[in-house]
Amino acid sequence: MSEIKSKLTDKQRDNIMAAFKSNESTIMDTLMTVFMDMDMVEYNIITALYGGINYWAGLDEQEKWKYPEGHEPRKKGEDGETQDVYIARLILEGGAVKFFDINDEENEEANEWFLDLNKMVMGFILMMQKSPSHFADLLAENGDATTSDVYIQYCLLGDIVYG
Repeated sequence: MSEIKSKLTDKQRDNIMAAFKSNESTIMDTLMTVFMDMDMVEYNIITALYGGINYWAGLDEQEKWKYPEGHEPRKKGEDGETQDVYIARLILEGGAVKFFDINDEENEEANEWFLDLNKMVMGFILMMQKSPSHFADLLAENGDATTSDVYIQYCLLGDIVYG
């Protein structure tokens, strides 16, 4: 797979997201069906949290996350779901979890990011364009902590910044 050198413009990103949300595009509908499912989201969150991103990012307190209607912060073990499954479900249902840069205590607010479904889709597209070998691992379900780290960096930062 050859690496695509061009970057998407903001307008192109907006159009892709609009197509994705409205399901008018067969390509984006296929991506949603095949790749943006609970298993893919859950796998990348688990892998990222337990070894992929923990050298640069921390998961903020649940009270700082964004919850869609019908969701609220849960108490640990309250519903039998593990935290990663809860996070995956929350993101897929329209919420967002907050991460922060564990290495920058002085400039905390500038280095906080929300991970939501839109960012996961954009991270997927950026990874496909900029890191085709990691993208191939993701598609083949052959990824590891590095693959999830790269993916989450594209989601939150738009590029590889750490590692």
